[in-house]
Amino acid sequence: LACGEFDVAVVDLVLPDDDGDALARRIRQEYPATWLIVATQRNEARLAVELLKVGVAEYLIKPFEPGELVDAIGRVEDKRRQEGERARLLIESLENYRLQTVYQRIIGLLTCLDIDKLQELILQAVSELLGAQGSLLWTLASGRTNAYRLDAFRGLVNLEEHPITWSLEEHPIAAELLAGGVVPDVPLSNGEGAIVGEASTDRSFLLPLVSEGVLLGVVRVGEKLTGAYEPIDFNIARVIGQFAAVSLRNCRQFALASRAGLRERGSGAYHMAYFIDYAGKELYKAHRYGRTFSMVIIII
Repeated sequence: LACGEFDVAVVDLVLPDDDGDALARRIRQEYPATWLIVATQRNEARLAVELLKVGVAEYLIKPFEPGELVDAIGRVEDKRRQEGERARLLIESLENYRLQTVYQRIIGLLTCLDIDKLQELILQAVSELLGAQGSLLWTLASGRTNAYRLDAFRGLVNLEEHPITWSLEEHPIAAELLAGGVVPDVPLSNGEGAIVGEASTDRSFLLPLVSEGVLLGVVRVGEKLTGAYEPIDFNIARVIGQFAAVSLRNCRQFALASRAGLRERGSGAYHMAYFIDYAGKELYKAHRYGRTFSMVIIII
């Protein structure tokens, strides 16, 4: 068994130099994919129950004919086939449920027009669908080119290890980020505040949010709760990233249109309602992310 994989093992419970019962238990423990048929001279109900508890698929009473062994192997093969079919159906059910959840999350992103709520929804989708312990989102700063700031985080995150702001200009992985997809976790700043860690996607990775050739944001997906990320996780991440980018673009366009309606026709100045709403949100973010908030009051 140590030299290769076998579908079925036939074990005699009475061996000249070994304990057949202990051997059967060891095979079930160390080689769970191998099904067991045991041969015994004892025709007792108690023994049959004990063998089933160990995980034996069939047992034969000695002496037996070769045809009986062939029939037993055939029955084991039928059981293996049925179990494999049940496992396949279970996996398909789980994958269908996961895909339906992805679809529901995408609908939630596309129908959200509040930028702050959308940022939280993006991280919620990433963390829950990928099983990430934590995640962060940097978005393109309003009115600035190639400048990104931390706007949201979720789960187990140490903010001291991550930059509050960073620039895409002359960044060593600018091309990879603009290409979209999944990017290995590397420093997001050109100097201070760089993310600590090796360039690897096994434990964490970056998810660029690119729409119409513009990098609107970057999500850092932290370590997975259990195990390492698998190819299907990266495929789901790419789908989330594509729709999250479209949603961000829609939110920014909606915000611009909304602001236009909040300006005075003559002076072009914003109404007080807009100022109170905007200042309140910025104060909240400054407190949450530990960044400076400055305000200049001009009295005319």
